[in-house]
Amino acid sequence: MKKYRYKEESDILFTIFCCLIIVCINLLIQSSCDLPIMVDEIGYISYPAFISGYRWNDALCYVPYYGFGYGLFLVPVFLICKSIRQIYTAIRILNCLFIVVIFLTVKKFGNEMWKGNHLNGTVYSLICCFIPGILVFKNYALSEIIIIMVYSLMLLSFEKYITSGKTRWKTVFLFLNFYLLTIHLRMIGSVFASCILLAVYNLKLAKGSNAKRKNKKMFVLTAIMVLSIFLLAQSAISLSGIGKYDSANSLSEQIGRVIAILNLRYMKSFLLLMVSRVWTYAVSYLGLFMVGMGGLITFIVREKDNRIIYTYIFLSFAFEFFINCVAMPRVSRLDIMFHTRYSEVCIIPILYIGIMNVLERKVNIRYIFGVLAITTGTYHVIPALFKMSKDVTEFLTICVPNVSIWWKDGRFEGVLATKATVIFLLAAYFFSRMRNVLLKMVPLYFAAAIWISSAAKSIENYENTLIVQKYDFMDEIDFITKNHYQKIYAIVGTREYYVGRHYECWLQLAMPDCKIQCIPIEECYNCMDEKGAITVIPKRLIGIDEENYEEYFLCTTEYFCLLGR
Repeated sequence: MKKYRYKEESDILFTIFCCLIIVCINLLIQSSCDLPIMVDEIGYISYPAFISGYRWNDALCYVPYYGFGYGLFLVPVFLICKSIRQIYTAIRILNCLFIVVIFLTVKKFGNEMWKGNHLNGTVYSLICCFIPGILVFKNYALSEIIIIMVYSLMLLSFEKYITSGKTRWKTVFLFLNFYLLTIHLRMIGSVFASCILLAVYNLKLAKGSNAKRKNKKMFVLTAIMVLSIFLLAQSAISLSGIGKYDSANSLSEQIGRVIAILNLRYMKSFLLLMVSRVWTYAVSYLGLFMVGMGGLITFIVREKDNRIIYTYIFLSFAFEFFINCVAMPRVSRLDIMFHTRYSEVCIIPILYIGIMNVLERKVNIRYIFGVLAITTGTYHVIPALFKMSKDVTEFLTICVPNVSIWWKDGRFEGVLATKATVIFLLAAYFFSRMRNVLLKMVPLYFAAAIWISSAAKSIENYENTLIVQKYDFMDEIDFITKNHYQKIYAIVGTREYYVGRHYECWLQLAMPDCKIQCIPIEECYNCMDEKGAITVIPKRLIGIDEENYEEYFLCTTEYFCLLGR
């Protein structure tokens, strides 16, 4: 009894220690900037800002909104914090707490599914929380982290419902599915998998025709209620005046893209994207994804007791992978070939199985090196398949963080050395004959350190480059705040040119309490004499000759001219 209690206390202490590691490392490895970078972030931020009392309708009225389910968590942030720097610091802290919940949920799920050493399960869960996607997206006001958290909670609640049969776990599972849709509609694949397996399981349990009919009615009624509430909430926000719904993520758009696969030309692009993204998963996780997927399929075939849970993991990933390939049919950017941003949120349980099989020697280590050799050798094959994409050169690092560590500007030089070092250290760990476990773990620690530092360095370099090139407008912000301007007139082009207000949104987010009003260029000089107001003109809209406007203040950056008395 004492021995069991000692093990339980040790596991609790080690779990607390791991939580502290997650928080400390994620706060230390953070974004080097204070202002938002991704255009998508404006959509996520606009809704909680509106709920919190900020009236940014004019600046953000043409911005598509995303994920009001995630925005609910940000409402307290906007109520407490009064500057964009404070807001982003709070968002990063909130994301760190989400990662802790992911760690604890995955640990609990792993211990429930695979009755083994709880200490090992804690280590596997900790490794899963340091994948490149989590390390990168924790710095942004994006929904990836909370989607992973909700999906992990869905797995745990589904497992609890299957093993215990209690209605409360079924209720929690259904609520999490509905909430996942409110965060991002592209997670409809996971929700679809939930509906299928829940219906199959309930029909299997039902005894007699009446019970089956009752279960069918309850399932259909629940599905209609969930979909109706979601559509009502979507319509209410769309009509609230804070923005417009992103049609690319609407339910009808997703269904339309699935139907479009019947077109042979579309089918060719779809198949190429599937090949390239399977290759992406194979190469980006050092072979662990392939090992995990093989282990998952083995569990589905051999494990009868938990087969429905393993099937749910497989189907949710498969459906999300399918939607990911369907949603972006055209290679408009180079990173589209490797884009796994949405299906990657379902990868943690698969990686958990892969890590477990590798560290417990359930798979031959030669298999991993074989996968790495094949994927590395075919490095130039995948881009060659997309020569049809004309001269596409843009590569958004943020969209494919798991590949961006190894891929820099379409070149392999330099990155190969980092990858080879990690592989060498992993090999040193597996083939080491030392009996001392701590000494044997040293190469593994170094491999993890190189992986984490390379991920952090990758995103840090990306952010610094992006800020210098595009959004370096701190001079404008300093000028406006020092002169106590209360109102900004932002020129958005002619009356017909009312789209692409990204720069105005950046200024509005940087100065939350300053009122920004967007006006056409024809009216800019009528507003310049207003007391306490300033006019902001992007240089991309008109050519400004500094000699003809000496009486006005001109900023030094490329994108804005500030005109004021």
